[in-house]
Amino acid sequence: MCVTLLFALATVLRSGMPGVREWLAANVMMVVALSLVLLRGTIPAALSVVAANALMSIAASAFYAGCARFVGRRPCWPALVAGVIATNACVVYWQYAANDIPMRVLAASAFASAICFAVAALLTRHAPPGQAAYPRWLMVGMAVIFGASQAARSVHAMTLADMSNPLTFTSPVSVLLIVVSAATMPMLTIAALVMVHDALLCRARDAAHRDFLTSALSRMGIEAAATTLLADAKGNGSPLSLLLLDLDRFKSINDVFGHAGGDTVLREFAALALGQLRRTDVLGRMGGEEFAILLPQTGEADAIRLAERLRAALAAHAVTTPDGRVCRCTVSIGVAESQPDETFAQVCIR
Repeated sequence: MCVTLLFALATVLRSGMPGVREWLAANVMMVVALSLVLLRGTIPAALSVVAANALMSIAASAFYAGCARFVGRRPCWPALVAGVIATNACVVYWQYAANDIPMRVLAASAFASAICFAVAALLTRHAPPGQAAYPRWLMVGMAVIFGASQAARSVHAMTLADMSNPLTFTSPVSVLLIVVSAATMPMLTIAALVMVHDALLCRARDAAHRDFLTSALSRMGIEAAATTLLADAKGNGSPLSLLLLDLDRFKSINDVFGHAGGDTVLREFAALALGQLRRTDVLGRMGGEEFAILLPQTGEADAIRLAERLRAALAAHAVTTPDGRVCRCTVSIGVAESQPDETFAQVCIR
């Protein structure tokens, strides 16, 4: 199962999604560690116990780091490294200085439990914008279940009498906790894959709804936003205004300054417009040199004042084209406040 998930993670590595590299590394180390554990009794304890536990603790840290990077947070590497060193120092001590299996289990399981609860806390507090909530909550749920099983295993290990006999871990409670952990561990990677899949869908949707040149919404994006905002305005009885903006004599700008110069004008106009808007306002490129701005909670009088500010700001703005020349342009703006039951197309026409 772990090997299969390893290949599944490898397929999304080239997506460039933050965290995938760390999750892949964690799964590689876990596959190697579990292989060493399965060989316990046939290979030296330095490999089947010490090296295996070291790889597991590093894998847990890498998995947490992947989750942190996925939600745009910086992993706290000093704390992770300190935890790995402390855990493995305990494993080495209770392997060679005092052959105490329950204490080794306590050290390894406690660290794994702490990492899982840290993952759950991280993903509860931080959510990637625009993505569905269920993949993140799936990861939180799996992390809590795995963390709880590891914490229970730590506590149960302290109740075992025989410190050096591995057969003490064949009790029904021990077997149950191991089964729960074994069943939950692959689910953590599956949850990570679900989060990546949802993020890739969001990226594809954003690419379809975003104008690559100006970073404003595309026509498809602005129409989708308008449908939502018109429904909201009708539902709560609030005003919604629309600005349609058309750069004047844009064909002449392309003729004089070239298409590269025209593209620069479009980019700078979009940036200038965004600088005048609120976070709730929506800017979209309808096509060519025509833009639209949706203004929720805004009546026609306030929309006209904003339009005048935009017109004045562009008139005072000098655009430097790629060849070093300076271009000045103006904009014509139409203003309309939506009426109940109007569609976006009807507001545009009016």
